[in-house]
Amino acid sequence: MNTLRVLIIEDEVDDANLLLHELKKTKFNIYPSIVADEKKLKTLLKSWEPDLIISDYYIPGFSGAEALLMSKNAFPEIPFIFVTGKVDRDLAKETILNSTDAYVLKDEIHKLSILINTIIDKKELFLKDKNVNYALKDAKELVESAKLKTNSSN
Repeated sequence: MNTLRVLIIEDEVDDANLLLHELKKTKFNIYPSIVADEKKLKTLLKSWEPDLIISDYYIPGFSGAEALLMSKNAFPEIPFIFVTGKVDRDLAKETILNSTDAYVLKDEIHKLSILINTIIDKKELFLKDKNVNYALKDAKELVESAKLKTNSSN
């Protein structure tokens, strides 16, 4: 079973504990780090690379949109999920326009573990495909180089 480093951006202790409970239902060994404000998030993003970021959308003095922007600037390829008590136009817009991978309502939190498994599986497949494409490109370049050397020696 793989380890999954999860950054949780949540100001409410009970909600953070609920997220941790749901994360245990995934197929991964969870290594969480929880931050509750902008300053701690900035510090952590400089010193630790997560595999997944989960953020509340409504954080006093600091918005989920800001957390998303900071996270994507630091780690553009890391999946980001909003967890919120309600959906409004702002959240929908942030989700669509700013590369959020998904959002989950807190009253549907039971969907989180399935969503995480799916998102991480897709990410792993993407990375494997990307690595295969790089390997194919390198192999083609080696073959072309060998052909050129063979042709120039004749």
